[in-house]
Amino acid sequence: NRQLKGTRRQSLTIQTQQYYQQEATKLRHQIQILQNANRHLAGEGLSSLTIKELKQLESRLERGIARIRSKKHELLFAEIEYMQKRELELQNDNTYLRSKNPNRAMKIKNLQKLVIKELQDLGVTGDKAQLQEMLMNKIKSSSQFVIDDKCIRLVERTEQS
Repeated sequence: NRQLKGTRRQSLTIQTQQYYQQEATKLRHQIQILQNANRHLAGEGLSSLTIKELKQLESRLERGIARIRSKKHELLFAEIEYMQKRELELQNDNTYLRSKNPNRAMKIKNLQKLVIKELQDLGVTGDKAQLQEMLMNKIKSSSQFVIDDKCIRLVERTEQS
């Protein structure tokens, strides 16, 4: 009875090994097929393909390129839409600032805050102190800026008695 159970276990073990060997062989074959298909998509190993297979490959590539271009255009249009909204927001901010300060004089601290906020919104990295230092160095190194095609000249404020 024990010998019969041992023989059954051994038989099941052999069957299980054979099953996994067959599965491994199938998987290796599938991997080879996928690798060949990938090489073909990359334009390699084409000499073994028939004209029909080449036409099918060409058709697959053209459909893929069409999908890629469609997605690219979708993303570009979304970016354009975002930039147009951002432009409108900035124009509104500009209008507000001009109405708040009709002679267009802006204190450096306020200008600094606005520029730093815009830099951070645009994804410029660095902490606030680094951005402030960078901005102040730029302001100190140049007394003129061009904004909206208008030349802006920085002058030192003199205290009047």
